[in-house]
Amino acid sequence: LTLDTAAAEQAIGSVAATLGQSIQATALDIIRVANESMVQAIQEITVREGTDPRDCTIVAGGGAAGLNMVEIVRELGVDSVLIPRTAGGLSATGAQFSDIVTEASRSDYQHTRSFDFDRCAQVFASLDTELAGFAAGLDVPGTAGQTITYSIDARYDQQVWEINVPLRGPVTDEASLLDLIEEFHRHHRRHFAVWDATADVEVLSWRARLSLAMPKPPLEAAPVSQTRAATATSFREAYFDGGPVKAGVFDSRYLRPGDQINGPAVIEEPTTTVVLYPGSTAMVTALNNYLVTVDQADQSTGEAQ
Repeated sequence: LTLDTAAAEQAIGSVAATLGQSIQATALDIIRVANESMVQAIQEITVREGTDPRDCTIVAGGGAAGLNMVEIVRELGVDSVLIPRTAGGLSATGAQFSDIVTEASRSDYQHTRSFDFDRCAQVFASLDTELAGFAAGLDVPGTAGQTITYSIDARYDQQVWEINVPLRGPVTDEASLLDLIEEFHRHHRRHFAVWDATADVEVLSWRARLSLAMPKPPLEAAPVSQTRAATATSFREAYFDGGPVKAGVFDSRYLRPGDQINGPAVIEEPTTTVVLYPGSTAMVTALNNYLVTVDQADQSTGEAQ
């Protein structure tokens, strides 16, 4: 698709007129609002689940990933983001090559103070039977890569919310029950930074997850002995916080592992466009993806046109 620049300026212009600012500044504000929504979504599954995103390298997928991710990771305080060359088709690729996974669950209330091991055994047997039936219906060769893992949804006695806690295996005796309790304490501490080692635990539901490993495509990495500055194929005006700047445009067909590109710049891929904001640098990895590092000291934000 080719962008209809005149139509885009007309659409944004109506908003810009209401706000009393330029079309470029309005477009930048729209991207900021979209970025903030994605920042909050990432925080929902990281910070609020006990994981610090600053300890991670974020992998960006989707056709718009390259446009948004530099500012998103900067807002999160993350130093780097990996943008695959096939970012626009990342979900489809993942669906094609990911392992086959299914999950079975049973609601069965148990209290660790008066635990019923016989009823628990029946629950695990029921879960295993359901997963075995699913596996039997798969048209895939062999089950050598098949694994089953268990988890529970549990909470402290009379607590109003529960958390998911992985188990090492079925709960069959006092030793495995004590292990369940210890794992709950440990995960509660990781989620909420508090725990009560003396409290009883309530289990609300039991889960079993079957994973069947599928063959993966071969990865052919090119050796990277040194980095070198890539050469822009053209230049265009891009608008970032502070006004328009001259940005290099790089055609991905001419980029090779080890090439380095400093922002402000635009990398054009068939399925995505990578926008390097001022203070960010991209390096083409051995697998022909883009590892983008972000200068946290540079808080400029912007939009490439």
